[in-house]
Amino acid sequence: MAKAIRPMIRQLCRNGTTVSMRIRGLLNAASVRIAPSSMVNGIPVVVLDSVVSVSEVTQKLATAFETLAAFDQRRYRIIRAHVKRVLVWPGHYDASDGLGGVLLSAERLRDAMLADTVGTLVHEATHLRIANFGVSYRSNRRERIERLCVDEQVLSLIQCGLVDLAVGDRLRESLHKSWWTAEAQADDRAELRRRLAAILLPWISKR
Repeated sequence: MAKAIRPMIRQLCRNGTTVSMRIRGLLNAASVRIAPSSMVNGIPVVVLDSVVSVSEVTQKLATAFETLAAFDQRRYRIIRAHVKRVLVWPGHYDASDGLGGVLLSAERLRDAMLADTVGTLVHEATHLRIANFGVSYRSNRRERIERLCVDEQVLSLIQCGLVDLAVGDRLRESLHKSWWTAEAQADDRAELRRRLAAILLPWISKR
């Protein structure tokens, strides 16, 4: 696995213009070549960052799935249908790869409450569902797609009884920040390159 993904990591750390493509390549290489750290509800989970333990990841995901299955069957079925694997990675944000993979930030998951984990799973599964309908994440569609994902996220939290309507409205407003703009994504790329260089390049040099 190290030999297969080493060139992709090096290129990802150097080249900010192809970050999303390199993340997808890294995700696919890892999901194929690394045995799952655990299985949660039949979904393979790979933990790539030691800031959170495998047992903690498994427990948090299992509790989130149990909550959704009990209180929000529709979105639970969407997750089961569209999420094929979960990678817990050293990035500073959560994402999906459009191919059934969900990337969860290790440090965010480590500190997450149940509502955070449930909301993130619903948000990223909504992205995957939209992608599976053939809708690309183009710049002129990003705001509409993100607002739809945020709405689904908040409605699920309300459905599950994790927030009330008033808190849901405030949460929706706070989540409707423009992280999908070119400027915000450039900042994310810079931070991601910094993190990957600090965490992964020393690991590569030992291989």
